Amino acid sequence: MGQVMASSLALGTIVGHGRYRLAARLGEGAFGEVFRAEQLGPGGRKQRDVVLKILHAQWAREAEVVRRFEREFMAQFRVEHEHVARMLEQGRLENGTPFLVIEYLVGRSFRLLLDDGPVEPTRVAALLAPIAAALEAAHQRGVVHRDIKPENL
Repeated sequence: MGQVMASSLALGTIVGHGRYRLAARLGEGAFGEVFRAEQLGPGGRKQRDVVLKILHAQWAREAEVVRRFEREFMAQFRVEHEHVARMLEQGRLENGTPFLVIEYLVGRSFRLLLDDGPVEPTRVAALLAPIAAALEAAHQRGVVHRDIKPENL
């Protein structure tokens, strides 16, 4: 549908009408970029780390893409589970580009674990059980995760 776009957002940039400072780039896909950001409080003080998922500006002009992006927020917002990052807010950058604010969880992705080499079957089972429980919680709320891959776990 489209190619991955280079970021026009520099680390340290404050976005979301003064509410978030971009701290680290976590990833990028065809539709957007993901950053660790600092949520800013009064006086510009850091309150906590969050994840900002920002739609590429080129897609912000496509009504159907924007609707899907906003539905992602509403779908994940309905799922409450200890193994699911909470959706905190949705908003728009100063230029109108939509973004999502997601709870920042510290840890390693399943992809990094797999990249280290073979994983013992008992460890895999122990890791997959909470993933299955989180997916079950989502399914009970009518939410189907359409992008299950090691990088997202």
